[in-house]
Amino acid sequence: MSQPRPVFANTTYLVTRRCLGRRFLLRPDAALNQLFLYCLALGAKKHDVEIHAVSVMSNHYHVVLTDRHAVLPLGVGWVHSQLAKGITRLRGWDVVVWEPTV
Repeated sequence: MSQPRPVFANTTYLVTRRCLGRRFLLRPDAALNQLFLYCLALGAKKHDVEIHAVSVMSNHYHVVLTDRHAVLPLGVGWVHSQLAKGITRLRGWDVVVWEPTV
């Protein structure tokens, strides 16, 4: 297991997450787009994170954000959890959604 990465207040980060086995669980459609934006916006508001840019591909995504209060792991974990719940429901997927982090 790797050492925890340091997290600092008022710092900009690039967050990337890939779907398990590079499956196309994030393929674009109206429902997925709405789910992704809703979870991201709610997480940003809940954890006071500023979102600068978002890029969602069919099997992974990138988000550039500024963490104002050094809550990045908590905020990103919350968003990933909510997205996974929504994706499993939306796609009829009953396995883990996200590739394990290193």
